[in-house]
Amino acid sequence: MEYQCYTEATPAGGAEVGPGGVTLLDSLGGVRGVELIVDRWLQRMLRDPLLAPTICACDPAELRSSQTRFFTAALGGGASDWHAPPMVVRLTAEQFTWALRHIRGTLATFRMPAVLIDEVMLALLTSGIGEPA
Repeated sequence: MEYQCYTEATPAGGAEVGPGGVTLLDSLGGVRGVELIVDRWLQRMLRDPLLAPTICACDPAELRSSQTRFFTAALGGGASDWHAPPMVVRLTAEQFTWALRHIRGTLATFRMPAVLIDEVMLALLTSGIGEPA
């Protein structure tokens, strides 16, 4: 599959996943693209009555920074992008499921093909980044 940039951001490098060394991170517009995605995703979660109370209890700047670092590292930026401990947000299983649905929905707002959305979701869910050793 050939990757192209689906956000308005300029691509940045990372681990190879696609043709010509283009990564999922590149396809999302690099770190700037991830920032746009995380911002839109957090906005969606703040409008969700199930998630809003938990998300509102977090420091917004810390949450945004932590999630941006996680997404960046998981999508090809490498472990060096995950230089600080993750912010811990305690979600129930139901809240976690809805947070994942909001990630998928957010990616769809950038008009990404379903296969790219699936690859991003798989990378996020299987990265192992930020998990206790």
